[in-house]
Amino acid sequence: MTNTRTHFISRRGLTRNQNITAFSEGRKLGPVAHFVILAVLLAVLGGLYLSQATRTSTFSYELNDIEQKRLDLASEKADLVAENSRLQSLSNIQNSAVAASMTTPVSTDYFE
Repeated sequence: MTNTRTHFISRRGLTRNQNITAFSEGRKLGPVAHFVILAVLLAVLGGLYLSQATRTSTFSYELNDIEQKRLDLASEKADLVAENSRLQSLSNIQNSAVAASMTTPVSTDYFE
């Protein structure tokens, strides 16, 4: 077996530590193909970048809407607190219909 292998290697003109098989490229890409591949790659990367930038701006608009709602609710709360204070004022309570229908007690007893 060794003799046949040696005979095969010596016929091809190869010596020790050399590869028996040779690699040959099937097809080579030309400069136009390289340019097209590069253009497609840049288009895909640009599309990804734009989609991310658009998503960020969409979140920004949503955040602004929520912030505006919060400010509107805070303003409404301040108005309600002011109205509550006005309705609980002593002069409004004394002049109300409920206070007018009340009677004063005839006698008051105090416990000591």
